[in-house]
Amino acid sequence: MPKLNTLKKLLRWLPALLWASAVTYLALTPLPDTLPPFPMFDKLAHLGAFGLLSLLLAIPTAMVRVKYAISLLIRLLIIPAIYGAALEIIQPLVSNRTGDPYDFLADLIGSGLAFLLVIAIKGRNTADKKDTR
Repeated sequence: MPKLNTLKKLLRWLPALLWASAVTYLALTPLPDTLPPFPMFDKLAHLGAFGLLSLLLAIPTAMVRVKYAISLLIRLLIIPAIYGAALEIIQPLVSNRTGDPYDFLADLIGSGLAFLLVIAIKGRNTADKKDTR
């Protein structure tokens, strides 16, 4: 039986895995015949979906210090980038879907904004801890 601490660490990945599953389902479902509510809606959806994915990927790294930003860079930017690229490559196999490099760019921007937000929050928390000493 796994240790409780190990189970807690694994459960921290659950929100990101569930969200990635939902994004995969949506990305591989044929599009409805209706028009989007406004122009560039799909790019905003990609930005939000991948921004949220990166924030959820930050949960397991909550204890990582800012000086280990390379770990955050990999988890919050590289993993979502590979995932987004894979989805864009696979999407043409779904009826009435196409791969779009601008969708991938929106994915990267969403992940990048989330990365900057996490770094800013971690930096502020580190500065606050130094002030209380």
